[in-house]
Amino acid sequence: MKQTLLPVILLLLSPAVVLAHAGEHKQGLISTIGHLIAEPDHAIVLGMAAVLSVGAYIFVKKRKAQTERQ
Repeated sequence: MKQTLLPVILLLLSPAVVLAHAGEHKQGLISTIGHLIAEPDHAIVLGMAAVLSVGAYIFVKKRKAQTERQ
């Protein structure tokens, strides 16, 4: 499981995957967060990432509890 999950995680964290559009983002932290929330396409991706992260956390937590019971 660990051997197949690591490449997926690395791919998802790759900067080439998360580039939304061309150009540089030389803004501050607050401006960047505002930009991510204000743009609909960015907000959708952030929402999907949050849902997937919570789902993965719950899955791993349940799986770990199952293996500890055995």
